[in-house]
Amino acid sequence: NSANYVAPAAAVFFPGIRTIENDIVKGAFGYAGVVTGLQHSFDSEFNFSIDIGAAFYMGQFDGAIYPVTNISIG
Repeated sequence: NSANYVAPAAAVFFPGIRTIENDIVKGAFGYAGVVTGLQHSFDSEFNFSIDIGAAFYMGQFDGAIYPVTNISIG
């Protein structure tokens, strides 16, 4: 089976303390947006999907739109 798709994408991350551009950053961040992608399943039960799109990031990203990409192999 294979399919091309357009889908909503959302995620929330709860990382520990980290340093970004010499600033210590704490707290959760997330995004919500739209992606388009391709998914394919083989008879050997191997499958993969890849999607790409744009999302509105919230948290320490100043509420801006950035690209989002996901690759899944299994």
